[in-house]
Amino acid sequence: GVTAVGERETRTQQRVVRFFRDALGYDYLGHWQDRSDNRNVEEILLGEWLRRQGHGEGIVTRALHELRRAAAISGSRGLYDVNREVYDQLRYGVKVKPEVGEQTITVWLIDWKIPGNNHLVHEMVHLIERTHNDRFRCLMDDLMPQWRTHRDELNQAPLAHEDWTY
Repeated sequence: GVTAVGERETRTQQRVVRFFRDALGYDYLGHWQDRSDNRNVEEILLGEWLRRQGHGEGIVTRALHELRRAAAISGSRGLYDVNREVYDQLRYGVKVKPEVGEQTITVWLIDWKIPGNNHLVHEMVHLIERTHNDRFRCLMDDLMPQWRTHRDELNQAPLAHEDWTY
């Protein structure tokens, strides 16, 4: 059965989900722990987003294939190598050729020009700056000026016993 600690954690997770969904306007995609074919990259959602950016089906298919290839652990490619390659694709885009013989284009998996189009600005900033230092805070100020308000709302919400400061 579920322990008292597990029950408390589950209730806290449910409060966090409600807060992010209702107060901050995030999309909640559901609890996917036991979902079949659970993956780190949601190809259907990413594909839909790429199509909304104006990419045709061929480009979307190639970009998803390259991301899938980058994320595969196989042979001599360990977790570090995979993480580095996926990071590079998230940070610098996926390079694909629309058709054989055509110029390579960059397909951006993250909207760096309009960060509000992405759901995880905080995590995206960590792709540029690893720690919560002055540079991190300046980047957050540029990309999501209201981030301190959101942080303060989180800290005031009855979600956990700790204070998320940086």
